[in-house]
Amino acid sequence: MDGPKPTGDGTAPSVSLQPTIHVERDIEHLMPPFKNKLLFYCNFTPDNDSNLLYTVEWYKGYNTLGSLLYESEPTKFITEHEFKIKTALTEDKMGTIGIHLVCSVMARREKYGIPSTPSTSESFFAGIEVVNKTAVHISTNLDNPIIYIRSTIPFACAGEECLLDINLFVPSVDDCRLPKAGVQASSGCGVAIPKTKWDQPQPLTIALKEADSSITTDPVIMEVYLKTIPRFLSHKIFQNHVLPDRVQVHLSRLNMAILNGKVCHAICDPHMQTFDQLLYENQREGTFVLYSNTDYPAEVQIETKSCYRNNNPPYCPCGVAVRAGRDVFVVNKCEPPFEVRMVQCLDGVLKGKVTTDKKSFTVNLPTGTVVHIDNQGYFETYGISYNVIIEPALTDYGHKNGIARTKGLCGTFDGNRSNDLLKRDGLFDNPDLVNHWRDPSSFNEDWR
Repeated sequence: MDGPKPTGDGTAPSVSLQPTIHVERDIEHLMPPFKNKLLFYCNFTPDNDSNLLYTVEWYKGYNTLGSLLYESEPTKFITEHEFKIKTALTEDKMGTIGIHLVCSVMARREKYGIPSTPSTSESFFAGIEVVNKTAVHISTNLDNPIIYIRSTIPFACAGEECLLDINLFVPSVDDCRLPKAGVQASSGCGVAIPKTKWDQPQPLTIALKEADSSITTDPVIMEVYLKTIPRFLSHKIFQNHVLPDRVQVHLSRLNMAILNGKVCHAICDPHMQTFDQLLYENQREGTFVLYSNTDYPAEVQIETKSCYRNNNPPYCPCGVAVRAGRDVFVVNKCEPPFEVRMVQCLDGVLKGKVTTDKKSFTVNLPTGTVVHIDNQGYFETYGISYNVIIEPALTDYGHKNGIARTKGLCGTFDGNRSNDLLKRDGLFDNPDLVNHWRDPSSFNEDWR
């Protein structure tokens, strides 16, 4: 038989130790070369027999003894501090975070004596976890489910307010956006865990991203991955780590169905239609707010003039201004000097988002809303006029905290025509008094 022969009286100690796993960070090293590391201790109350030797074994496993990571030398429990240092599992022996650990303790009377029956701890997850692991469901842009992220182990970084960033991640994608998935973090790319609150759950709100035609038919079921930032030099074991938990997100068919066939338009001369398909007229000259999103800084204004340029009805849109953030694209054919250009581009969110065939234009807003500015040739003898057609996105639908997400001549987009003629003061014109040839005068005037 290989190995040392058992010594002692040939009997194993009878002990019940009930170990638990505890983790600490060693003294914080905030200057290069960073030497921060985690120390895992197998805590237990020793037997009254002070002559016993204890061996601590560390395993990778979930409530079972999997692969052995480290086995300590048989050690007397003279002082708690000394014993913990001699039997601790260090992060270099662990190799990576995001694993379950189990520690096992055996007692012997002598170094090569017969060991006691192992006393095994409960499994301890050493890493960053998703607390609420059930699938989340999103059926409209009113649904913003929250998942909670928590670290079970401390990390080191400079400053009391420093953070460990965890981002939404999908393999094959280079940034935090989720292709064809329709969801994203509601703020930034993910969530940040403060060093001083490392063990407290941090909320991550899942929100719909901009509309995507690739998810307009069948429901989408996807898994959201979470990943720490690529570089976390102060504590490298935390960097570029993919959390083992996956969050399953169900996007319902209803998400996109509410957009089917829905457009707002101002077509010559101008015949108006709200997103909820209420038809009315706007036989007025002036500049009007056609569309405004109250959640995002996005707005479309139109300018109308006499179609025949004789100061008499009918009236046609001849100018359009589309704003997203601090970017503004203008088409102005109302009167000289004519212009078609980006008059302001401070955020760059409309860069590359305007396409044209030289007569008509399409502007894709960051929210997913699409603005079509189509040349209407019938009145071209008198001056160029445009039909303006807006295709809404999910980010335009419904209400938030009691406030409609869309305002302006396009109305309140929520499937209810009765509240479409909402004015700035919160009052409504009566939709029963308008039709495709009748003008809701106070509503139109209010948005001029």
